[in-house]
Amino acid sequence: MLRLLLYLKLCGVLGLALVACRTSVEPTRADLLTAHDWLMVGLEANPGLPINGLAVSDLYATRPGCDRDDVFTYRADGSYRVHEGPTKCVPQLPDKEELGTWAFNPDQTVLRTQPQRGASTDYQVLEMTAQRLIMRYTLSGANYRYDFTVTFAPRP
Repeated sequence: MLRLLLYLKLCGVLGLALVACRTSVEPTRADLLTAHDWLMVGLEANPGLPINGLAVSDLYATRPGCDRDDVFTYRADGSYRVHEGPTKCVPQLPDKEELGTWAFNPDQTVLRTQPQRGASTDYQVLEMTAQRLIMRYTLSGANYRYDFTVTFAPRP
């Protein structure tokens, strides 16, 4: 009888240990996306965009400081908000903001954003961790095609 009780206790402890191991599940991409606000830290075009007669690939370097602190917030309810950060480009005007919805495709390799006004954009997710988000999207027309790679970091 004592052996049976010890055996049952041992099974109970091992069962709890297995359950505890299973609860340390990797976060989903949706969890990572909604964990905090994001700031754009890089924007590259391929091929480079023609600016003042030059092909410019590093578009982030051309952005004014007031655009570099814009905040991208993705919420768990599928909504998003992009708004001016602390530095406003035109201080006397109200904050600029874009509101819309977001969703991943079934295998979470594409993030689609749909602003309240305008066309949706599909972003191919190249890398997503708790510390970095890298996505690519394409703009194309009859005579052009540009691939843009956008890099984000968590807002401090």
